[in-house]
Amino acid sequence: MYQWYAKSELCYAYIHDVDDSSLPEEEDEVRFPLFDGWPKYFSRGWTLQELIAPREVRFFNKYWGYMGDKRTLASALNRITRIPEHILADGLSSGRPSVAQIMSWAAKRTTTREEDRAYSLLGLFNVYMPMLYGEGKNAFQRLQLEIIRPIPIKRVGNILADDPSFFADCHDVVKLEPDAFAKQFEKDFPEDRNILVDERLVSVSLSRYFGVSYEKRSSNHKLGILEV
Repeated sequence: MYQWYAKSELCYAYIHDVDDSSLPEEEDEVRFPLFDGWPKYFSRGWTLQELIAPREVRFFNKYWGYMGDKRTLASALNRITRIPEHILADGLSSGRPSVAQIMSWAAKRTTTREEDRAYSLLGLFNVYMPMLYGEGKNAFQRLQLEIIRPIPIKRVGNILADDPSFFADCHDVVKLEPDAFAKQFEKDFPEDRNILVDERLVSVSLSRYFGVSYEKRSSNHKLGILEV
């Protein structure tokens, strides 16, 4: 579906719960309770690729009044979605962000079927894998495994994130070269090169560790993909 959007000449986005002539300037929990105070369109998992893949997207309010396209509305869209303006204007080809940053754009989005939280991201990561409805959160696990496939990690264990929400705070994560990441890792963890993950000791050499990022959740640590 991502390629279908990418090859389109023009896409239309109907924002059914906006009756103004422009997108909202600030959060409004009363009018838009489903996505941190923003219109419902921005809470849906499948609409993320609609913002990035097409060359041109035109936005219309509930009365089919034209509000602008994704370039003229880039500043407002960035404020709502945290997608950088240059990505909105020119797509991922304008400078591909880190995997973690892309995941963060989907962190608060929802889908009717749990598996679609992963399947709706396939095109963004240029990943091809079969859709197996009924597999539940395993779909997101498979997506991460496909993304890290080029990294020669012998044992993954229980280090993958359960869903995109684990990347909610990764909107400003940038790509690092392996050597730069290794130096930063040694600075943050000078006492040990091992990380305790759900009571399992996962040993990863520094030259390979640059493919993952850690995030603390309650008493446990979960690892999510940073960059390949």
